[in-house]
Amino acid sequence: MESDERKKYTFMQALATIKNDKVAKRKVKNVERMENKRKKVEQEDAKFADSRQAVKKKQHRADGKTEKARARG
Repeated sequence: MESDERKKYTFMQALATIKNDKVAKRKVKNVERMENKRKKVEQEDAKFADSRQAVKKKQHRADGKTEKARARG
């Protein structure tokens, strides 16, 4: 290769390296972002779990009562 071609080749390699570094950083940030979001969702789920459980229990009791009433009559 001539010196001109070597310079171009080296420059292209440098550009590819920069691009790969940016992609790697972006992937790391996305993983961090998703992890933070998952933690936030888990916290909200834990916060509202008791109320959801109470609502489900109430609904199941109502369903059971209607089933029992249908069976009787």
